[in-house]
Amino acid sequence: MFLNHRRLRFVHHWPAWAGCRLWSADSVRTKRPSILRRHAAFVLSLIGALALPTHAWPQTANDRLLAQVEPRGSLRDLLDEQQQLIDRNLLASDPLPDPIAEAERQQRTQSELFDPAGVPTPRRRPVFGSTGEDRTSTPDEGAIAAGRETEARPERPSFRSRPTDAQQSARPARPSRAADPAVSRQRNAEERRDEEERLVQEEREREQEALSTGGIRQGSTLTPDAEDYERAQPVGAALAQSAGERRDETDPYEAEGIRFGNLILRPSVETGIRVTDNVDLTPQKESAVLSETTLRLEAEADGAESIATIDGFLTYEKALSGPDLSEPEGGVEAVASYNLTRELRLNGSVRYAGDYEGAEAPYSPGVSFTESSFEHSFGSTLGIEKYAGPLRYSITGEADRTVYSDVDTATGTVSQDDRNSSLLNLRLRGGYEISPALIPFAELEVGRRFYDNEVDADGFEHSADRYALRGGVRFDLSDKLSGEIAVGYLTERPDDSRLADVDGWSVEGQVAWSPMRGTDITLGLRTDVEGATTLGASGSLLRGVDLTVSRRLRADLELSAELTAERRDYVATDDEDTILSAEIGATYWMNRSAAIIGRLAHERQTSTLPGRDYRANSAFLGLRLQH
Repeated sequence: MFLNHRRLRFVHHWPAWAGCRLWSADSVRTKRPSILRRHAAFVLSLIGALALPTHAWPQTANDRLLAQVEPRGSLRDLLDEQQQLIDRNLLASDPLPDPIAEAERQQRTQSELFDPAGVPTPRRRPVFGSTGEDRTSTPDEGAIAAGRETEARPERPSFRSRPTDAQQSARPARPSRAADPAVSRQRNAEERRDEEERLVQEEREREQEALSTGGIRQGSTLTPDAEDYERAQPVGAALAQSAGERRDETDPYEAEGIRFGNLILRPSVETGIRVTDNVDLTPQKESAVLSETTLRLEAEADGAESIATIDGFLTYEKALSGPDLSEPEGGVEAVASYNLTRELRLNGSVRYAGDYEGAEAPYSPGVSFTESSFEHSFGSTLGIEKYAGPLRYSITGEADRTVYSDVDTATGTVSQDDRNSSLLNLRLRGGYEISPALIPFAELEVGRRFYDNEVDADGFEHSADRYALRGGVRFDLSDKLSGEIAVGYLTERPDDSRLADVDGWSVEGQVAWSPMRGTDITLGLRTDVEGATTLGASGSLLRGVDLTVSRRLRADLELSAELTAERRDYVATDDEDTILSAEIGATYWMNRSAAIIGRLAHERQTSTLPGRDYRANSAFLGLRLQH
């Protein structure tokens, strides 16, 4: 039972009356007075008389005013504070302070509440730490002016254990900031200078290492052909990489390019003289000197969720001596990739290639390779690929269009409309990631080839259904070895039952290998079906292998070599063509914007068909300018 200060003061003056009053009230309520209740009333009266002496509560106006402003002298408040102190000390590691000493200290604090004029002043609520000391001191104004707010601010109470001096000294000290702004600016300027010097030193070390080891990559010095932009690409779109990923950032002779936002354009031009001993690629060789100029444009755009690249070229050859020759050749390809989710990616591409058919083209009756047709090849792909997680799959749609121009001969114009065709194809692939370096997969291909003329001039229907089934593996062994290879069976079945199916083993893939720094080896495998307009012929199956090797001898000197081998099998006959070509090149950079280029090339073809064998050698020397 708790009593407020007013009741305690009353009990102090009338202890006996209060005990008798409690006793009598209890007796009246129960009608059976007990000895225990009498003793309780007497003890309560005695406690009131002893705990609150008369001098502690002077009966003055100040006493009444204090009771109204801060009624903190009651026994209940004292016990509450003692209970809070006990609770805090139970959670702390320090021993519990003496409650009697604490009560005496509070009594002294209450006696000091009045100022000399006798006017009571508001009293701060005492705050007890884990050691029981009163931390109600006023913040040090001198510490605040000196910038040491932590020392000036009184410590707030906490129920957690305080760290010891050893623990506090073990913590890492925070760096202090100078109060003077001029000192801070000087320190920041020194830090920036140190950082710039460090970056410059790292750049010098990278350039020195590149010069000493010859480990700087550079694009191939080989001349691109329009066939490179035709449908001769790896099995899946997963191998597509942006041009920025394949460049070495330490290349001192890399084109800086022209930036438009997040788009970087890298134009370049090559011009020079080419000398050949067989300009028309005929069995009867005829030499010529030609002027050759190639314009190239590379562009790339990297975004947070997408990557896009554009690669194109245009070559023009003009005979300076020998047979009259004036031929253009060009190609362009745009590839884009967009991440739909963390695991799904949208891939797309558009391409075009155009050039004159040469002696290496499939045999076409009535047309000689000296009177070639200009071939236009269009293509596009669009697909969705799941590129993350153990289960991998992709769905890709392809569309290809091939158009041939008519040929003017001595006997008249020969139409090539029977050769014009379109191909619609769908590729389905599924694989499983055994490890990040090995992903086996299976691929199904279903398509249809449509000829513009359903029935050709000889009365045959060449339109055909296309099917292919392959199995392969994709591998990625860091930067040393990566790529994929697939082997399967490919067939095209013409609608005309008189025509034989064009089928055979299919090998496709691309492998990139870097045995040492500065050396890059690329291997490409391809298999495709070629149409034919020969009477009773269905077409041919072309298999090809492309091997490219580049070696950086020094930072400003690079050597490259390319070897291509193709085998064409004509269906329903024993005829075949074998085409071999080899080329070596060198590039010497005078500075970042200019380089001297030289190339030597050899090409030959052997065929079971009459009049198709030839050999040709050529040499090129020119200058390359880039931005």
